[in-house]
Amino acid sequence: MKAAARQWAILAFLILVWAGLLLARWGQSAPPTRPADRPAPARTEARAGKARADNSRLRTDLLRAPRPALPDTLKNLFAAVEEPPPPPPPKPVAGAPPPPADPFLEGLKRVKFLGFAREEGRALAFVSRDGEFLMAREKELLLNQYLVVRITEDTITLATPDGSREARLTLSPDSR
Repeated sequence: MKAAARQWAILAFLILVWAGLLLARWGQSAPPTRPADRPAPARTEARAGKARADNSRLRTDLLRAPRPALPDTLKNLFAAVEEPPPPPPPKPVAGAPPPPADPFLEGLKRVKFLGFAREEGRALAFVSRDGEFLMAREKELLLNQYLVVRITEDTITLATPDGSREARLTLSPDSR
């Protein structure tokens, strides 16, 4: 019981303190004043001169200037932004014509190496061109335009008769 009485005493004391503070504050309060109603603080001469200099730069005439008319169509500021169309592709530049095809290599496009055989210790190559089957040995002239330089198991090396150009043909896939 002693503890309950003590708690009641503390509660009563706090209520009295709160009421006293409320009355003290209520007695001192005055109606709120607006900043325009308050007296301006006293200024020194230097501050007053500076304020006048600042006001001389203030252009209040711009506030009274006529505003431009609104456009006929208003923009939606929240609309999705449309990307501009891509630029047209550059026009092809008319350059130099491609170099003429090499007749040596163009003729070899139709020649196929079909296989080889060994006869009397020398290699013999089997070649076709446009369905015509031919046989050639090393150091022989093939089709009167190609010199057979070397024959191996999977390649044949052909050159021009003067030996200035050389090309290697591999075993044709349809001959395997």
